[in-house]
Amino acid sequence: QVKYHAILQKADLVKYTSHQYYNGCLQTRNVFMVDHSARLVAVYNGEPGGTRNTIEYAKRKGVEIRLL
Repeated sequence: QVKYHAILQKADLVKYTSHQYYNGCLQTRNVFMVDHSARLVAVYNGEPGGTRNTIEYAKRKGVEIRLL
């Protein structure tokens, strides 16, 4: 926890999209990140799921994408 809080203190921005887990909260987070970014850097293995959804959303929004 000490290391986690130290990282938070060094961040330029800490934005909570929710203070508790709910179905869809990770997608809400991903949409926020894409909407507030100029570039998406993703580690993607080609499988369906949240990363693919985020990449597809970024494509629709015209955000530059770098896949690793």
